[in-house]
Amino acid sequence: MQSIPDRDRYRLIVFDLDGTLVDENLNTTQEDLEGIRKARQRGLAVTLATGRTFRSALPYIRKLGVALPLILCNGAAIVDPEKGEILFQQMLPAAEVLRLVEKAAEADLDCLLYTDPLSDYPTVSSLTPLLSDFILLEGLHCVELNILSEIIRRHPPIKVQIVGGDEEKLIGFQRGIAGELPGLSVLKVQSDYLEVVPAEVSKGSALHRLSRLLSIPLSQIAAFGDSVNDRELLAAAGVGIAMADASEELKEAADRIAPSVAAGLAELWS
Repeated sequence: MQSIPDRDRYRLIVFDLDGTLVDENLNTTQEDLEGIRKARQRGLAVTLATGRTFRSALPYIRKLGVALPLILCNGAAIVDPEKGEILFQQMLPAAEVLRLVEKAAEADLDCLLYTDPLSDYPTVSSLTPLLSDFILLEGLHCVELNILSEIIRRHPPIKVQIVGGDEEKLIGFQRGIAGELPGLSVLKVQSDYLEVVPAEVSKGSALHRLSRLLSIPLSQIAAFGDSVNDRELLAAAGVGIAMADASEELKEAADRIAPSVAAGLAELWS
């Protein structure tokens, strides 16, 4: 059988946001936007796979005109952006989140709990100066409740962010709890926080679900990413493309390396 050229193989492109399509100043380049426009002209559909909640991702959903279901909270949710409807969600186990919050407090780290994939309003037990700075920089709004344990029991979160200290301290905490909480997956997505999602989910597992939902084989999906939380996404896609400034760990999991989204897209049909 004659092989199918790359330019005719793909039907769906899935993009990570932060670090891939969105730079540290929260901007998207015109070059990348033009590359996505050309991809659509070729008949390719576009969606996102991000650690953000729906509300946080919404400006980019609108800018990119994403109408297909998208992957949120690092794979813990899939949402229809047009209806604002949750198509899939996996919450964290309450007992392990309670233990996580306790251990974070012992390590002088703060936790932000997200109970709704549609909202970017995290819950915190106390708005410390460190959390206030983090929330301001991230452009978040939060709810402060001193009965956090009761909230966790009644409404287990879909993800948790752990904030505090420097990158070395966060990495030390991540290593220190490895294996103690098997229901949780603790990821270092950015240098200033850890992100916790259910152990059985990832952007890759969510891509499997999305593939079935859209009736598009994984072999006809291309995915772009830049961080360790994109590893399973790139591995699951028909072709996984890592950004040139990605970690070596992610580059090893990728099929291709690209200096930009636009360049990576051009390679798909060159």
